[in-house]
This record gives sequence, C-alpha cells and structure tokens, in this order.
Amino acid sequence: MSYRKLQSIMRCNRCKQIAEDEIYAELTVNEDWKTDRLIYENELNFFKCEQCGNTGFVLYPVKIIDKESGEEACMIPVVETLNLSEDEETEGMGFTALEVMDKKPLSIFYSLSDLQEQVHNWGGGNETVFDPPPQEQDIEEGLKKKLISEQEAAILRNANWDDILCDLAVQVGDKDNYYDCEIELGDEKEEALDVYFKLMEALIQERKVIYL
Repeated sequence: MSYRKLQSIMRCNRCKQIAEDEIYAELTVNEDWKTDRLIYENELNFFKCEQCGNTGFVLYPVKIIDKESGEEACMIPVVETLNLSEDEETEGMGFTALEVMDKKPLSIFYSLSDLQEQVHNWGGGNETVFDPPPQEQDIEEGLKKKLISEQEAAILRNANWDDILCDLAVQVGDKDNYYDCEIELGDEKEEALDVYFKLMEALIQERKVIYL
C-alpha cells in the first residue's frame, strides 16, 4: 500500500474548532484495494468534528497516481454533495486545512491577495519604512555592497524629498489604503521612490544574513 500522509492543522467549517490530524497528500491506486476503498467509499480525508459533529472532507489537494499506467491526477474536494445520513441534523460542511507539516510547517492560502501579501512580507516589504530622505550611510553601504549604482546614488542624493512627501500627502489624502490610490508624481520623482525602496529593501535582506 503506497501513500503519503502529512500532519495537518484544520478548522471545522461549522463551529470553527481547530484540530490536528493526519491527512492524505498522495495515494497510489490500483495497487491495493484497501487504498482504493478510500476513494470508492468516500473516506479519503473524511473527518468528523468532535465538538459539533460536523462531517466532511478536508479541503486539501491529494495527488493520485495510477500504479499500472503511471497516470497522475490531483483531487481537491472543493464541493462534495453526499447523502451522509438520514439524520437531517447531520452536517456536511467539511474542514479547511490551515497548515500542513511537510518537513517543516507549510501555510496554506485560499486567496491570491493573501498570497501576494505574504510574498511581499517574505521579501522584507513589510519591514520597509518609508522615511526619507535616505541616510548618507545607507547610500554608502548600498554602493559598497553593489546594491545600487553611482547613478542611483546620485538620484537619491539629489531628489527633493520634501516635494515628494507633499505630493504624496495631497494625492493620498485620507484614504485608508494607499495601495489602491493612483499616484502620479512624474518620472523623476517616481524614479527616486523606486530607487529608495530598492535600496532599503536590499539593505534589510543584507542585514538579515549572518556570515559565519
């Protein structure tokens, strides 16, 4: 019997109770009936919540491999309609996998916007504070480590940061999320902003490295 299981943290979609259990991540079929039965009898990653009695599948992709042909597929039980019970009070809302342990914890995202934010954070974007003008020591460090060019250093030194801040304040105004604002500063000022964030984010990453 060939399969791979992962430890998972999951959430009941009915009562929001958090639980931990093993779920299937990979399954080879047409090799052993005990394994195939999980699919044919609707038992693959099927659980019952101990707190509220909700039953259903865990929303997590399972890789299916056919032993004979080598064909592969991926199954994600996004919506399953099963006649679970004659009891009308039996729920079938299923579970959401929040995290799996695959050598190390692996977070799961169900929206691209959440993933985009996390990728931005991984890159140090969440730690980059916009606090111009850049310090001369930061510019010098950027030049020494070849994070910026001499031309880019000159752009940072010569930019009128007071004007840039005023323009940003006027265009952003009282908006809660400045990412949604269409800001037009002109090529010269926008170039200065681009170089500023390029330098500061690169410095953040450099300063995280521990040289042994």
